[in-house]
Amino acid sequence: MNIIRWCNENNGFLTAILSLIGLVLSVTAIVVSIRTARLPYKKKLMLPLTITPAPPIPSKAWRQSAFHLPAFST
Repeated sequence: MNIIRWCNENNGFLTAILSLIGLVLSVTAIVVSIRTARLPYKKKLMLPLTITPAPPIPSKAWRQSAFHLPAFST
């Protein structure tokens, strides 16, 4: 009961502590938000200078021998 009575008598002190905690959390959230927003601009995109062709599509015979699957009728 002493804690409840102390809190009732020192209302301004607790308000100041809660305000300070809220201020610290707000500043932390703003800093994290700014750093996250700047992250894509700091990373450099690595683009290849040449375009390579896609690998060839394997034939039905290759698929049957590689995986031992029955032939599909088309």
